[in-house]
Amino acid sequence: AELEPETGGQFKLKQNYPNPYSGETTVPFNLTNASDVKIQLFDLSGKQVAEVVRKGLGSGDQAITLNMKELGVPASTYAYQLEVVNENGVFRQSKLMTAAQ
Repeated sequence: AELEPETGGQFKLKQNYPNPYSGETTVPFNLTNASDVKIQLFDLSGKQVAEVVRKGLGSGDQAITLNMKELGVPASTYAYQLEVVNENGVFRQSKLMTAAQ
C-alpha cells in the first residue's frame, strides 16, 4: 500500500508553473473531496509573507493563480504550502517556487 502521511490521500499538489516565475505563477492541485483550501507563502527564513484562501472548492482539478505584485511580495524563492480542510481533517504539503532572475 502507498502511504500518504501529509495529504492523507485528500489531494495531490503539483509544481507551480511557470517555475521560475516572473510576476505571476499558477499552483495546480487535485482534490479528492470538496474542500476549503489555503495557500501560504513562506520566505526561506520560515516567515509567512502571503496567504490566499478559497472556500468550497469541488473535487477534481483546481488551480490558484498567484500575482506576486498584488500579494505584495518581492521576487524571490518561496516555499508554498497547500492546506486542505474537509470532513476528513486538515492536510498540508509544501513545495518550492523560484523567481526568474
